[in-house]
Amino acid sequence: IRDIGVTGVQTCALPIWLNPEALKAFARLYEVLGLPEQELLTWTQALRAASESSEKPNQPWMPQRVTQLGWLGIPVMSLKRLNPHITVLPVTTTVNLNTASPEVLFASVDGLSVAAAQQWVQARSDQPFDNLEAIRQRMGPSAQSVNETRHSVQSRYFEVVGHLTLRDVQMTQRAVVQRDGLEIKTLWREYTPHELDPHCPHPSDLRC
Repeated sequence: IRDIGVTGVQTCALPIWLNPEALKAFARLYEVLGLPEQELLTWTQALRAASESSEKPNQPWMPQRVTQLGWLGIPVMSLKRLNPHITVLPVTTTVNLNTASPEVLFASVDGLSVAAAQQWVQARSDQPFDNLEAIRQRMGPSAQSVNETRHSVQSRYFEVVGHLTLRDVQMTQRAVVQRDGLEIKTLWREYTPHELDPHCPHPSDLRC
């Protein structure tokens, strides 16, 4: 089970192409991952076209998974780099500063350096952040741009992955669930069969 405290590509609510802060965060993520910014502009424009013209011919479908972002023209190698740091959700969400990767911290917190992001990761591993004000007090000037609109210290969405192996075939179940208090709701679930590869124990993982 992995909590989704990452940079989100919203498919409804306030979409990325209408959200300057989201675009800025993605540009910083592309920067720290060494990916070309023009690629970001290309696929966000394609995402907008898909949302506005989903029933027109020759338009990409709206993606529901990170792997489906390839429909928008993102190269496979870029998806592999992006996969640990982004997600696709139906609503706008905050970034969980207790679990976000250093790259996402750098991307989502204005003025934060890569070195400072690593310090945040070390600080929260010693003691998780209780709330945003605690982050501002503990992390000092680098945390003053943290705000409730874009950041939090907990998650509502979680990715659940399970593997079942039978002889030379492995079945992977991947699901995203939403938690609201004691209520758990599955947003989507998919099953994928794979032939086992000794060099890739989890073949559904884009990082293989």
